[in-house]
Amino acid sequence: MIYKKLKSIFYNMVHKRCDPKEYLYYLRAEDYEGLIAKPVTIKSSKGHLLRGNLYHYDQKDLRDDRIIVFEHGMWSGHNSYMSEIEMLCRGGFVVLGYDHTGCFNSEGEETYGFLQSLLDLNDVISYIRSEEKFNGLKIYVVGHSWGGFSAMNIGKFQKIDGFVSISGFISLKAIINQNVPFFLPYSRKKLLEYEGQGSEYASLSGTSQPNDTKALFIHSRDDKMVSYKKHFKKLEKSLDNCQDVSFLVLDGKGHNPNYTDEALQAKARMQKDLEKALKEGKLKTSEECKEFQEKYDWKKITKQDGDVWKIIFNFLNEE
Repeated sequence: MIYKKLKSIFYNMVHKRCDPKEYLYYLRAEDYEGLIAKPVTIKSSKGHLLRGNLYHYDQKDLRDDRIIVFEHGMWSGHNSYMSEIEMLCRGGFVVLGYDHTGCFNSEGEETYGFLQSLLDLNDVISYIRSEEKFNGLKIYVVGHSWGGFSAMNIGKFQKIDGFVSISGFISLKAIINQNVPFFLPYSRKKLLEYEGQGSEYASLSGTSQPNDTKALFIHSRDDKMVSYKKHFKKLEKSLDNCQDVSFLVLDGKGHNPNYTDEALQAKARMQKDLEKALKEGKLKTSEECKEFQEKYDWKKITKQDGDVWKIIFNFLNEE
């Protein structure tokens, strides 16, 4: 009985299709002068079309020897991360940003849960390997949360040159155990089977890494969404002696350690206003949603921390 209830909660949280919220504004390439976006469509192994764009600026110092795949987090699409993608492009990189199965512009009746980001990324890397225009390029992955999980585990079965995992959970087992009490071992076991989809990848953990893959892990100690103690600390303990693995630990940044302090404060105010509006039964009409959108500076809400990105850029630019 308890397991059935937990399964229902997990389905509603991480399996239902994720479409854009009308009351939120999602930044686009058009919001950044000169940012080029070329549509990309990739067929997944489940038969769904994954849609996104290749982003870059027309600049002299464009790194044309590598491509960055951006992995978005849960309950979103890649446009929720346009500040991060634009930052990477401004740093001279070509970025492939796409929506996971069941998210935003990609096909899929649902998201298929925690493991799907890894399965989608596997299909995307296979696509890059098969395309002549990408032949010979180094491949790096940058991911946040759900995307951080896929970024840190893809190297087990796809050759990549490196990854940056921001606030990522290390494994299916760890994220389930974080959210299900220890005194419910049967429910933990059954939920792991449910989320694993019967895949051989269900047991993968970021606590082991291929010797030839560079890694940068970023986390804030006060992250409530993905526990620092239950994820990042385990990575530090397991990978501390690995030569090509780096760690960046921050304080007071919550689940978005790459944001500025001002952005985090602005985001918190917006979320507080949003919760109040929803509680009062507002935001039910297009006019109300548009009015809510126009109250906020969405670039300010997602402004990136330059000091954190200096470390990311140094990592991505290493030969």
